[in-house]
Amino acid sequence: MRNSILTIVILVSLACKIKNDQKLVKLNYGKDTLVEVMQDLQVAEQAVKTFDYKLQDSIKNRYYTQILEIYNLDSTRLNQDLKNIVSDKDLYLEYQSEVVDSLKAKQKKRNIE
Repeated sequence: MRNSILTIVILVSLACKIKNDQKLVKLNYGKDTLVEVMQDLQVAEQAVKTFDYKLQDSIKNRYYTQILEIYNLDSTRLNQDLKNIVSDKDLYLEYQSEVVDSLKAKQKKRNIE
């Protein structure tokens, strides 16, 4: 199983270029869970950048595996949900907006404490 956060980032980057007429997207996991997972994936992606380039691939995979374990998620179902989200521009913007807002709120709270 060679899952990579990089794959998800590439899918996210392509989201704005993909046009999907299907507006009703069936997701395996709830919105709250997916938003939290997307937050963790973004934080992990930034954390990986602080490591030596040669180590980044294995660290990405470890972070991804840990995120799956923390949320008790199936990688196939999660990947399908993420693909469905990024393939629908409006849905992607909705989720990404919540992710960014939540991360900003957490950062603000952290700075206060």
